[in-house]
Amino acid sequence: MIRALEKQGLAVTLRTSDQAFANLADLQQFEVVVLANVPRGGDENRGHLTDRQVQMLVSSVRHLGLGLVMLGGPESFGAGGWAGTPLEEAMPVWFTIRNVRIVPKGALVLILHASEMPQGNFWQKKVAEASIRTLKPQDYCGVLVWNGQERWLWPGGIIPVGPNRNQMLAALDRMLPGDMPDFDTTLKMALAGFNRVPDAAIKHTIIISDGDPAPASGAVLRAFRRAGITISTVAVGAHGPAGHRELRRIARITGGKYYVVKNNRALPRIFQREVRQLSRPLIYDEPPPMVPQVQFPHEIVRGITQVPPIRGYVLTRIKDNPLVEVPITVPRPVDRRNALLATWTYGLGRTVCFTTDAGQRWATAWLEWEGYEKFFEQMIRWAIRPGEQTANFILSTRHKQGHIQIVVTALDPEDRFINQLQIVGQMVGPDGSSREFQLRQVAPGRYVGQVEAEEPGSYFLVMSPGQGHAPIRTGVSVPYSAEFRRRETNEALLRQLVQAHPEGAPPGRLVRLPQNEQQMEEFLQLNPFRRDLPPAQRRQGRWYWFALLGLCLFFVDVLVRRVHWDLVAGSRRLWHWWQRWRRGEPQPQEQTLQRLQRRKRQLAQQWQAAAAQRYEPKLPEELQPEPELEKTPQQPATKPPAATGQTEEETTSAEAQSLQRLLEAKKRLWRRRR
Repeated sequence: MIRALEKQGLAVTLRTSDQAFANLADLQQFEVVVLANVPRGGDENRGHLTDRQVQMLVSSVRHLGLGLVMLGGPESFGAGGWAGTPLEEAMPVWFTIRNVRIVPKGALVLILHASEMPQGNFWQKKVAEASIRTLKPQDYCGVLVWNGQERWLWPGGIIPVGPNRNQMLAALDRMLPGDMPDFDTTLKMALAGFNRVPDAAIKHTIIISDGDPAPASGAVLRAFRRAGITISTVAVGAHGPAGHRELRRIARITGGKYYVVKNNRALPRIFQREVRQLSRPLIYDEPPPMVPQVQFPHEIVRGITQVPPIRGYVLTRIKDNPLVEVPITVPRPVDRRNALLATWTYGLGRTVCFTTDAGQRWATAWLEWEGYEKFFEQMIRWAIRPGEQTANFILSTRHKQGHIQIVVTALDPEDRFINQLQIVGQMVGPDGSSREFQLRQVAPGRYVGQVEAEEPGSYFLVMSPGQGHAPIRTGVSVPYSAEFRRRETNEALLRQLVQAHPEGAPPGRLVRLPQNEQQMEEFLQLNPFRRDLPPAQRRQGRWYWFALLGLCLFFVDVLVRRVHWDLVAGSRRLWHWWQRWRRGEPQPQEQTLQRLQRRKRQLAQQWQAAAAQRYEPKLPEELQPEPELEKTPQQPATKPPAATGQTEEETTSAEAQSLQRLLEAKKRLWRRRR
């Protein structure tokens, strides 16, 4: 098949199931994924797809438009344990069928013996849980443990799984297996339980033990073989050759398989492989070969009217959904519609189920068919992620404050803006969860939106512009915080520091982490504190202290020059104040007020007396009028002093006071002008 696809111009990458893809980003480099006879794995099952990988695969198909093709085989579909998984939800068919006439029931008994390996009881619960989840609803299951005595884990022993699956899983959580003394008792209980379910066509027993219980009798083992019941044994922490010998003997006589487990993580894979034996009826390979029939034209069978016969395929049940298309069917078994090729659209992606293989086991005649390459090429091209774009979408994204901001500019082939698009999108986070968002138009041909993305990791966005346009895909990486980054040692800086020569001491040395015991001893003897270095000295300026002292002295100098200080009088007043304050004497406030009031009255009287006197300025001698010569001696030039009532001395004093006031007024005028 790989060579046929490469001849048609398709690039094919072949990977085993344990190296399929590591994360969601690794998966986006492919346009379609083909699962060819891949069995179901689990979180503890290394070597196959884990549950997390299956979830990422289904999420990529639904939200990112990835194509998915599943080919048939003995380990595929329901026969591979894929029933009840998210992968079944993404496919156009169910992996289980309801017609019990076609698929007979199976019965499984688990015999659990206390394990002495690390976390042995925990892993026994895990493998029992995985076994119950893998069984079909119509199958039977029972668990035998020893807890003081041999007993069934739930009432009824071997009971149907369908209506009791949840109760079985709850009982497993409370299970505490003990160290059983012998195999015979539990095997007899299992044989009696199988006899109570005669409608079970396939009966199988799995024993997990260290091999130290008493050996099983040959009669009991032969009874299992006559009833067609196989026993597979799993040795965990077996006690030497004796323990291995007994477990190997039980498996050999009953036709089962013998496993030796050294790593407890291998237990789920072993149990799932054993439980799948009950799903073998889902494989229909009864002779003679069957000729598939092309029912209607489809892109996958374009130009193909008939196909070669097949010798077997995996039974499935077509989903009752109008999106499911079944271009090719198989005529047998009769009275039902058997799909050989089924397709449908799941979210943004397409899935295909081809229930037979690609020519290794059941479809060997197809290898000689001339339409082999054409058929598988058209199958892959139909499922491939759509990539034809009829418009030019310019996309930009950025992460800011816990949100991814998206801006899309839509242009047609002639570079004209495309308006009124209803752009909706899906974002798939690092954990596989999805979130819807919508872009709104804010300008001609410009659409913006945002979606919350706080957790670090890779986010993938797919936007659908509407009818006639292919989806727009992009990715955004949200980095971890700086404190979570794993930084490498800056050896260049360390070597530069080592090469620096301190004054008066030898240079340093670069010490690496020890790799062996001898280096560890040398490392422990190393003293990282050097005693041969000179004392460290550092000079620091003190000029600001002297500047502060100079400012203080300048202030004192100005104060001394401008302010008169009477140290003796001031000291005396301070001493008297201190004595009065110590004795508690009140301050002489009233005497001071009386003195001030008395002084105020004196000044008021002086002012009134000065205001009552008439101001008569005295003219200089040169301005005095000349005496009249005509006057007679009997007429004096001036009036006698008696006429005025003032003596000559009083007159002179009044004139002096008037002149003094005039001079003072003149001085005040000069000062104001300055």
